[in-house]
Amino acid sequence: MKKLIFSIFAISIFFACNKLDLPEGTPDCIEKEICEFKSSYDDCMGMKVSRFDTQVGVVYYFDYSSCGGEAYADVYDENCNQICSLGGIVFVPCKSDTIFLTFSNELIIWEN
Repeated sequence: MKKLIFSIFAISIFFACNKLDLPEGTPDCIEKEICEFKSSYDDCMGMKVSRFDTQVGVVYYFDYSSCGGEAYADVYDENCNQICSLGGIVFVPCKSDTIFLTFSNELIIWEN
């Protein structure tokens, strides 16, 4: 029974992800993260995922836009490693080793 429920859940996520129109070159793991982000917070408006350049490479900024009562964002690298969180109750500074990251060249790759 658990396998059936998991299979139905996985298939529904697969079909939801097929509707995403992301820029070419978006890593597959980021596409999966966006799909989970979208399905987990589908009723929240104003959410978006942006691609930024930083001193240490490209990052993806998942803006929750006040979903759940706290305005916050998670930041992932191109390999889907969460490197920091901004805002909300939990705050993990965006830095690489001892360098605080500077975000530039925003490209919104998904929004609801």
